[in-house]
Amino acid sequence: VIGKGRNVGGLVGWNAGSITNSYAEGNVHGEDICVGGLVGRSFRNGEITNSYAKGNVDGNNYSGGLVGYNFGLVINSYAEGNVDGAADVGGLVGWNREGSITNSYAEGDVEGNVHVGGLAGRNEGAIANSYSVGGVIGNTWVGGFTGYNSDSGTIAYCYYNKETSG
Repeated sequence: VIGKGRNVGGLVGWNAGSITNSYAEGNVHGEDICVGGLVGRSFRNGEITNSYAKGNVDGNNYSGGLVGYNFGLVINSYAEGNVDGAADVGGLVGWNREGSITNSYAEGDVEGNVHVGGLAGRNEGAIANSYSVGGVIGNTWVGGFTGYNSDSGTIAYCYYNKETSG
């Protein structure tokens, strides 16, 4: 999938509904914001359950292996592809903005400039029972699990692989 505008996803560009037992396996390239292996932007009331993405993601800001920009729910889902972007770049979700991620994981390598993390580049929501194992490369606010966790973000019962993340 190649998109020149916003909200580019391997399965759906903009999600405000329910995605269940679904997947995308191709590479995704977006030149603007909100680029994801499965969904570009998952908005309020958007739910992604038991789903995955396996392709590589190449975007600008808010780029994620599964979802670029998450304002909804991600449950029992994963991403395996590598992710490359500029800001808010994560192996599963680029920017988790007031969204919820539970029982999910990311395996791909992640590279970006600022807010770069193995699972989420930036977290302002809730993440629980999740993990990441990919390598992480960035310049500012870089973490094996999350690059930036705001004062409104919560992370519980999560882990990353210290050896593989770098």
